[in-house]
Amino acid sequence: VSFSTVPLKTLREGRQPVVTAGDAGFDALRRNLAFRERESRVAAEWVATAPDPVIVAGDFNMPSDGAIYRTHWRHWDNAFERAGFGYGYTKYTRWSGIRIDHVLYGDAFEAGVAAVGPDLGSDHRPVIATLRRSW
Repeated sequence: VSFSTVPLKTLREGRQPVVTAGDAGFDALRRNLAFRERESRVAAEWVATAPDPVIVAGDFNMPSDGAIYRTHWRHWDNAFERAGFGYGYTKYTRWSGIRIDHVLYGDAFEAGVAAVGPDLGSDHRPVIATLRRSW
């Protein structure tokens, strides 16, 4: 079994210049989006070359319904979407929550249980998943 972790770049770095500089910040946002798309493509292509059954987990910094995720990661099963309950927010702000941390796996596995863990002092909460081999 191959296990890979991903710490992908955050959208916040591209969004903040728009918040602070208005239209003048859109170039930074475009650069951020292009970097995040390229980074995700390279990571997904690299993970796909593993000869063993693969599990990919980590801070994707994107929701599963986002365009970059759908383009590069949708062919993997998402443990929380298969075996979790509720929204499964892993990141909270003052205004809302979002699930941007994921445990993904291929056809060699099935998700038994998936949940978001407790606040451990990070700005993200962990995704805890039990996967079993599907024979």
